[in-house]
Amino acid sequence: MGRCGFILAAVSAGVLCLEREHPAIAAPLTPASQRQDQYFEVKIVDDVTGRGVPLVELKLTNAIRYYSDSNGIVAFFEPGLMERAVWFYIQSAGYEFPEKPFGERGKVLRATCGGSVTMKIHRLNVAERLYRLTGEGIYRDSVLVRAPVPIKHPLLDAEVMGQDTVVTALYRGKIYWIFGDTGRMAFHLGNFGTSGATSELPDKGGLDPSAGVDLSYFSDASGFSRPMIPARAVPGPGPKWTDAMMVVEDDHGVERLVAHYIRVKTLGEIYEQGLIIFNDEAEIFDRLAQFDLKIPLGPAGRPFRVRTADDWYFYFPSPYPAPLARVKADLQHITHPESYEGFTCLAAGTKYQGATTRLDRGADGGLIYDWKRGTPGLDFMQQRELVAAGRMKPEEGLGSLIDIETGALIEHTIGTVYWNDYRRRWIMITLRNLEEVWYVEGDTPLGPWLYARKVAVHGHYTFYWPAQFPFLDQEGGRVIYLAGTYTNTFSGNPDQIPRYDYNQLMYRLDLADPRLFLPVPIYRVTAEDGSPKYMTREVVEEANAWDRIESVPFFALPPNRALQGLLPISVSLAGGLRAAETEESAAANTLRPLFYALPTVPWSPPQKPAGQLNGGAKGPVGAEFITQQEKSPAVLPLYEYQNRRNGVRAYSTDAGLNEAGTSRVGKPLCRVWRNPQSLLLVDRHARPF
Repeated sequence: MGRCGFILAAVSAGVLCLEREHPAIAAPLTPASQRQDQYFEVKIVDDVTGRGVPLVELKLTNAIRYYSDSNGIVAFFEPGLMERAVWFYIQSAGYEFPEKPFGERGKVLRATCGGSVTMKIHRLNVAERLYRLTGEGIYRDSVLVRAPVPIKHPLLDAEVMGQDTVVTALYRGKIYWIFGDTGRMAFHLGNFGTSGATSELPDKGGLDPSAGVDLSYFSDASGFSRPMIPARAVPGPGPKWTDAMMVVEDDHGVERLVAHYIRVKTLGEIYEQGLIIFNDEAEIFDRLAQFDLKIPLGPAGRPFRVRTADDWYFYFPSPYPAPLARVKADLQHITHPESYEGFTCLAAGTKYQGATTRLDRGADGGLIYDWKRGTPGLDFMQQRELVAAGRMKPEEGLGSLIDIETGALIEHTIGTVYWNDYRRRWIMITLRNLEEVWYVEGDTPLGPWLYARKVAVHGHYTFYWPAQFPFLDQEGGRVIYLAGTYTNTFSGNPDQIPRYDYNQLMYRLDLADPRLFLPVPIYRVTAEDGSPKYMTREVVEEANAWDRIESVPFFALPPNRALQGLLPISVSLAGGLRAAETEESAAANTLRPLFYALPTVPWSPPQKPAGQLNGGAKGPVGAEFITQQEKSPAVLPLYEYQNRRNGVRAYSTDAGLNEAGTSRVGKPLCRVWRNPQSLLLVDRHARPF
């Protein structure tokens, strides 16, 4: 009969007393006692990276479901189904199993005891799903089949079953992870006073972030993750939630960890808010300051440091379409709400009041956007209401993002904004519809933020408060890591996925992926002789020309994002823009390309294998990007105009530009991406920390 057959027969007969020879049956199924050789190991791997994919559903014809663990492994054991052919439906949001026998995506496998199979799944997401950061059974199936696991606690850590939103800070040489509501193993209620853990930096003894994160929880005497905001620090009923973690120096020059807190009654009702400060001896937070609930501005979201012309600031990305709030980055200013500034078109010292809102307009009638103390910015809903009331024109507000794939407008909720050395730009990780994660780039903290790429979807499941962790960046910022809360809450989906629900999922993005090649602003800048010049961010920085930017007439791809089929555009010796006629002339062109654009005629992929142009990316993804953009409503011809009096050249996507003394010259130069925003949102003096 064999070992596996004997086990199956014993289970079928109800034999549960074989403790001496078969402890796996006689005792509870634990990693120490369960037989490794009774499982059929199914491993699902990414067809490009070869890495195991977590959260892949394997469903049987009787609706039994399994979900792959953080190694992409399912340890399958169904006593009545072993040593038989079993049909598995295989699916995962953002991924696609390629095989479709019988019209369904899945496969028939012979479920052999002690056997194994590896199957490839195709990733549709740009972001690669890596592992579950929190909760029970992160590597449950791997442990059952005795596969290697990277973290110290692969099954259960600090009795944490589920864990809400995370905010992080690099504090005194360690990474501090502060979580929201936390479910526990021993009771249906858990910790609602904020949980905390630390981990080591990857280059200081911590794990490679592609493998995992070893969390060291702050726990109580029972071993459960304890409240980081105890009742003695912030008394009163209701959960206590934390965001806006900031590291500042006190009066003695010592680093202190400060965060914003709220004590809530419901999602829409708050008992109190204020600031807490970490007590390094007791390893808890104490209350530092309590704020009035009606303050117009305060800390929120996940702040990032910015150097301006005169000082250091914390910028706050929430709850606006861009980081429209800031405060000087010191203990004195962050504890006083009147010190917070908003980048806004409201009259200084006022707030949004519907149709009676006071807007700040200049003598020419245009809205005046600037940093104003105690004055909040406007969110999307407020802007729509002002437009409907006739108080604001649509083009006067902060615009929506544009989906680079479809050209459609999208409204978003910001997760994080950080400077990226690889891109030499600020990058935003943002959220749409509480389940789609988007990637955006901006030349300054205020933007312009315009073209965006969807990088991860989650089906009918919520994935909220996504956050990048810049201290985990690799290869000079080329590879970045981000996570968010995966839950059925707010999704309308009654189904809860075991173990994964209400926990943190980690992803990574490779910014060298051509799917993340996004158009950037091309600035029209007034040269010292008064003539217009066209520059990317890099050229503006080299020329120290931030204060001479006039407008952003269009967007295009910067020179380090060349793809075969794109047209290099250079600045001619006469000061105008010049396009290479062919790929051969582009290779012979001695002028450095200023940007890349689509040619004026539709591009056809070459019959020969894809090549490489000026160090750009190659391969079918580049061809796919260009073919897709050929159909985009955001792509328009770029026209050249010449001043008849002095010969000065200007460029616009407006085919009927009517400026005195100018006329359009010949055919379009190329095709570029439009800029529908009339506002020039450039934080001219902001520099990265």
